[in-house]
Amino acid sequence: MRTLPLFEDRWIGVVQEGHALAKGRVTARRYAAADHVHVQRRGLHSTEIDAAVHDAGLTRHISVIVQGFAAALALARHTALVATVPERHTAGLRRRMHAFALPVAVAPFTLSMIWHPRMDGDLAHRWLRGLVRSACARN
Repeated sequence: MRTLPLFEDRWIGVVQEGHALAKGRVTARRYAAADHVHVQRRGLHSTEIDAAVHDAGLTRHISVIVQGFAAALALARHTALVATVPERHTAGLRRRMHAFALPVAVAPFTLSMIWHPRMDGDLAHRWLRGLVRSACARN
């Protein structure tokens, strides 16, 4: 497989405007104590976020599990749930919501484009990869 790094992203917390976490400093204790919507990735129920919260001696309360960031943000927009999502990847979906830096240390991550080597020479695929690369470079 061929890969091309597109951009680096980081995890952030997102809540509806007026949520208790939209006011004051967000501590690890306040963050963990809130009700969370969890995005299930690759069939795993545990993430590096939960590990970081655990390292702080706390546990997040997961109220709902969904399969995508759009669903997590939709729930957080209309309920008191906290969604933890990639900052750059979800920027357009978070409009008119309150975002905050996570109060625990979680490493940033890189989003990459992946394709099969047999597509290297395909002009249409090369054109599409160029568009994706260009769109990611602008944002």
